[in-house]
Amino acid sequence: DILYSLQDLQFDQQEKLFSVPACFGLEAGFGFARLSHFISFLFFLLAGYAFSSGYIYFLGLLLVGIVLSIEHKIISPKDLSKINLAFFTLNGFIAIFLLLIVLFDLYVGV
Repeated sequence: DILYSLQDLQFDQQEKLFSVPACFGLEAGFGFARLSHFISFLFFLLAGYAFSSGYIYFLGLLLVGIVLSIEHKIISPKDLSKINLAFFTLNGFIAIFLLLIVLFDLYVGV
């Protein structure tokens, strides 16, 4: 995840690693993270349409979008102190929640 790699910027530059933040900078790293989360959300949306998911999936996806937005609101280039909350806790929530929503939507079939 690009957000998580933001905290390793100095190490990556020092070791000549090619992470997004090391190659393009901290601000661009945030931009790439926003863009990749937006594209992921679009693909979740397209998957829902492609598989004729029900309203439960799309309501759940709305919450996923909100949580992704929260990730970008609680950290900034000037304050990475909540990166673990954004990366581990919120991303973990999204993964488990999305799985449960897909399974519940398939079970209910509405």
